[in-house]
Amino acid sequence: MIFTAERMLVDGIIFRNRGLKVDVQGRVQGLTSAESADIDFGRQLLIPGAVNAHSHAFQRLLRGRTQSAGAVIDNFWSWREVMYHVAGHLDPEGIRSASRQAFLEMLLSGITSVGEFHYVHHQPDGALYDDPNATSHAILAAAHDVGIRIRLIRTVYLRGDFDAAPAPRQRRFCDVDLEDACDRIDALGPDVAIAAHSVRGVPLEAIAVLRERYRGRPLHVHAAEQRHEVEQCLKHTGKRPVELLADVLDQDVTLIHATHLVPSEIESITRSKATVCICPSTEADLGDGLGPVGELFNAGVPLALGSDGQTLLSLTEEARRLEMHARLQHEKRNVLTRVSGAESARACFDAMTTSGARALGLNTGALKSGEHADFVTYDLDDPVFAGCDSDEALLGALIFSADSRAVRNVWVGGEPVVRAGNHEEAAAVRADYETLCRHLFA
Repeated sequence: MIFTAERMLVDGIIFRNRGLKVDVQGRVQGLTSAESADIDFGRQLLIPGAVNAHSHAFQRLLRGRTQSAGAVIDNFWSWREVMYHVAGHLDPEGIRSASRQAFLEMLLSGITSVGEFHYVHHQPDGALYDDPNATSHAILAAAHDVGIRIRLIRTVYLRGDFDAAPAPRQRRFCDVDLEDACDRIDALGPDVAIAAHSVRGVPLEAIAVLRERYRGRPLHVHAAEQRHEVEQCLKHTGKRPVELLADVLDQDVTLIHATHLVPSEIESITRSKATVCICPSTEADLGDGLGPVGELFNAGVPLALGSDGQTLLSLTEEARRLEMHARLQHEKRNVLTRVSGAESARACFDAMTTSGARALGLNTGALKSGEHADFVTYDLDDPVFAGCDSDEALLGALIFSADSRAVRNVWVGGEPVVRAGNHEEAAAVRADYETLCRHLFA
C-alpha cells in the first residue's frame, strides 16, 4: 500500500508530494512516487508516530484529583499516598479499564507506541492472583483493545525503601523475591522489557542480576527524581543514585527522570551510552525540580520522553516543555542546539520519536525502510499552521504551537486506529472508564 500527503517527514527530512510504501506486514519499504498512491491524505503533514517511553497508565485515575492543597506540604511524597490509595482499590479489570482510557487518549494525541512501566502486580493485600501475571495481561489486553503498540516494562519491586520492608500499601507492588520476579518475567515472554523500580525499591545487587540475566533487553530504572531520594541514598549507601548505578549502565538502560545529578553522574551516563527519559509535565506537577536537560543534551545523552502520571497526554506538549523548561532554567532560548542555525525543534522531535524507540527497543520512530509503519497526520489547514510554509517553520509550529486538535489520522503497523480524529471505540472506552470512576470515587 502507498500513502501520500502534501508534506511527509521521513527519516528526519520533510518531503513534498511523495509516496510512503508499506508492505503487507505493516513495515515501511521506502519512498516512491505519489502518483500511484492508494491513500491520499491531501493537505496534511504525515510524520512518525510519537513514542511514549514512560507511562503508568492506571494513574490516569488521579487526573484532577490531586490539585487541592492538603494539610501538609504538597510534594511527591504526599501525592504518592493518594496514588497508593487509588492503586489499592483496583482489580485487573479496573486496571484494564483505566489503561484502555489512557491508551486511547495517547492515540488521539498522536502517540503510537507506549512503554508501560508496570508495578501493580498483586491483590491489594499482597496475595497472588490465580494468574500471577493477571495485571500484566490486563494491560496488554487494554493496548490490544485500542490498537496501540506496547512494550510492557515488567517492574521488579523488592522492598519498601532502603533497608525497609514493604508498607501495607506497597505489598501489591512487591515481588516475593528476585527469583519469583524473574520466573514471572520469563512467563511473559521475550518481548517484555525489564525495570527495577528504583534504588529505593531494589538493591543494587538485584539490579545487577537483572542486567546480566536479561542482557540485550531494555532495562529501566527510576533514578534521582527527588532530592529526598538522593539524600536517603547517600545516607544508606554513601553514593548518589546514578553514582550507585554506574556499573550497570549501558546502551540498553534508561534512567527515568534523573532530575538531581552532579557533573560526575552526567559523565557516567555519557560514557555508558544510556538513555535518560524526561517526563516534563509530571515532574512539574509533582514539583520535582528542573533536571540538567541542557547539560545532558550537550554531552550527547539520548533524551526520551514520557507521559508518566498522565496529568496530560501529549508527547508534543512534553517535547515543547523539554526545551521550554531548559530555557527557564538557563535564561536563554534554543538550549537544545549545538551549533548556530540549528533548530531546537529537531532535538525535541527526536526525543518524542527515535530516542523513545531506542529506549524501548522498538523498530519505529523515523519511518525508515524496515521500520513499523506507525504514523500520524496533522491537518495543514488547522489555524496553528497558517503561514508556516517553510520546513523550518512547519516543524517549529508542530513542536511549539500545535496540539491534538490538529491530529487527523493515526496508523499503527500499517493499520488505521484513528480516522478523521475519531477512534471507533472511544465512546465505549469512556463509558466503561466513567463507570470505574464512579465505583472508585463515589
